[in-house]
Amino acid sequence: MKKALVSIAKVDWIWKKSNKLSKRWMDKIQKALDKLTKKKRAIIFKVLQKIIDNDVFDLKPKKLKGFSNYYRIRSGNMRLVYKTENGKNILVNIDYRKDVYKKL
Repeated sequence: MKKALVSIAKVDWIWKKSNKLSKRWMDKIQKALDKLTKKKRAIIFKVLQKIIDNDVFDLKPKKLKGFSNYYRIRSGNMRLVYKTENGKNILVNIDYRKDVYKKL
């Protein structure tokens, strides 16, 4: 129960920082974070902060082929996919490597 409360607080922070995300995507982020261990959740949250703050260059993002303005960031076996729109980064998906590209 305590684990979920910490995760919900962090997702609420993301919601406040990035008003472009819909409620549907916030629920997906919450679900993805709840699947992870506490250590992995902390790492993913730091990556999310950098995506929202538009400070992704040290994370070595790679452009997705076949999509314009879509990028992915690797964090272990997790992938965070985001797109750039009007100079802002918008999170598209968080999932394990094997599933993340199926949902684009």
